Amino acid sequence: MSASGKAARLPLIDPLRAIAALLIFVYHALFVTGNLSRGDYGWFLNVGVPLFYGISGLLLFRRFAGSIVNGSASPNLREYAKHRVFRIIPAYWFALPVIAVVLGRSAQVFSLEGLVRYFGLTQAYSLDTFVGGIGQAWTLTVEVAFYVFLPFWGWFCSRVASKAADARGRGRALLLLTFGLAVFSLAWKIGVVNHYGNDVTGALVPFTALPAALDQFCVGMAIAVLIALRDAGVSGRLLATIAKVPAVGIGMALVAYWLVGEVYGIGPIRGHELGGWGMSTILEHEGKAAVTAGLLLAGVAAVPGVGMVGRALNIGPLRRVGEMSYGFYLWHLAVLTLLVGNLHWALGEHGLLGNPEGIGITSGWPLLTLGVVVSLAVSLGIAGASWALIERPLIRRAHT
Repeated sequence: MSASGKAARLPLIDPLRAIAALLIFVYHALFVTGNLSRGDYGWFLNVGVPLFYGISGLLLFRRFAGSIVNGSASPNLREYAKHRVFRIIPAYWFALPVIAVVLGRSAQVFSLEGLVRYFGLTQAYSLDTFVGGIGQAWTLTVEVAFYVFLPFWGWFCSRVASKAADARGRGRALLLLTFGLAVFSLAWKIGVVNHYGNDVTGALVPFTALPAALDQFCVGMAIAVLIALRDAGVSGRLLATIAKVPAVGIGMALVAYWLVGEVYGIGPIRGHELGGWGMSTILEHEGKAAVTAGLLLAGVAAVPGVGMVGRALNIGPLRRVGEMSYGFYLWHLAVLTLLVGNLHWALGEHGLLGNPEGIGITSGWPLLTLGVVVSLAVSLGIAGASWALIERPLIRRAHT
């Protein structure tokens, strides 16, 4: 914590946001071109979502963790709420009606139920609206639930951890509480699997709602506690060790990503899926949490411009994409759908290039590949405008 009480900025978080956003972009590019298959590792590129969750857990819980470890005043909840509302709502409320009209979803979004669910960010609590409006915005429902949950969790942690005699004890209590929250999240998912059996569709909502995702947020929250302990001069062994070789964190993420594929028999070791859908999905979920942990540890421990990881993450364009990653996330799938999805449909349905079977990026069709590149450029352009005209001015206003 700085003298002003504000946590020092973590300079390599924006590049991690960029990585998360670009992973999801590639995942959706594979989807709209018909090349997304559970039979290869592209299926798991949506690991960008858990990475976003982990970043939120880290950044938002950091102020709470710092105040608890240091025994200082808790964050101002009014300021916290204002910052969250100004950061999320305006850009989303602008994008939602535009995308709904452009993609022909007006009847869905502008119905009475749609106005409540989509504008209220509760669409992920119903199968009927789960991917309506801005399709990928179901994750914002989870994020917003976390925003509401966090102050209550911070209060509870403060009450429990304050009983410890010193900063080290309070930090250990926080880590134990965070671990317990992650265990609860795992138990929730096991309960969902046992309740729904083979009803994969029915399990979708409870399996993606906040209780199920809490362990991925907990990854970032635990790292926030480690940073608070380090800043308090109490302990920082793990972060200090990773700082010496940040590539260890990257290696951890890559190994976890490989093991997720092994769960489904994609990797070179296993030839078949491990268990039924429930066990496989839970293992996939936890594997993605491990990927998130590795990337976050590398990002918070590395020094910008120093070492392989510090230099790679400190690239200017990557930092810029991370800065405007929220707008990019909101708009990219609509752009891909318009520019690439419709082109793929035209080529496939009408055979404009002869044989329409199997066309896509991986089969080398240059027109679709060009469409993806153009979609990336257009999405970045819209995101830049969203950042400059909507997000940044309102963020500044929220902090005044």
